Amino acid sequence: STGSSGINAEYGDGHCKECDIGSCNVIPIKCLQGPASAATTAECISITATKCSKPIFVDYEGFGEVEYACGPCPGETSGSTCEECDSTKSAGCNVITQVADYQCYTYSYNSATKKFDQTKRGCQVSLNGDTTCNQPATEETTQAEYKNTIGCGPCKDTTKADGTCTECKTDLCNGTPQLAASMAFVMMLVIHCLFM
Repeated sequence: STGSSGINAEYGDGHCKECDIGSCNVIPIKCLQGPASAATTAECISITATKCSKPIFVDYEGFGEVEYACGPCPGETSGSTCEECDSTKSAGCNVITQVADYQCYTYSYNSATKKFDQTKRGCQVSLNGDTTCNQPATEETTQAEYKNTIGCGPCKDTTKADGTCTECKTDLCNGTPQLAASMAFVMMLVIHCLFM
């Protein structure tokens, strides 16, 4: 029999449930939802949602300041810090962007000592991307000449070609660059003096 008792039995088994408002039996899409560090896939509350959104990842700078969510990007963030996709009922399209973590030293200019101070910081790059660090080229490099604000990533603008910034490709490879540059200069002087 397919009477009301059968419907109630299916409902009790978790296979069927009833609702009494228009479009209440529409299955919503799924999206990854929440902050980048703890996002999980779940059905969207709105049954009219067709898109998911997520923070844009920029190499060496990190994720945009939006969360994984149902619906389009908030405000005017689309294309700048947020991106959208068309989702389905079975899985969220806004999958987590996989990144690689590494470390570099970041240099900030100390106006009292007229030198750059260094601090260790975490960096992120797309999987299979270059783990690049940058650094002031020498002790003589000035605050105006070194244009990077973090040690993660390549030298900015033309500073590498100008000789005011150098790059390296391994974890924490940009420590004490001024000392290394000074030692190289000293060695050149010693060699020059020996063969004079």
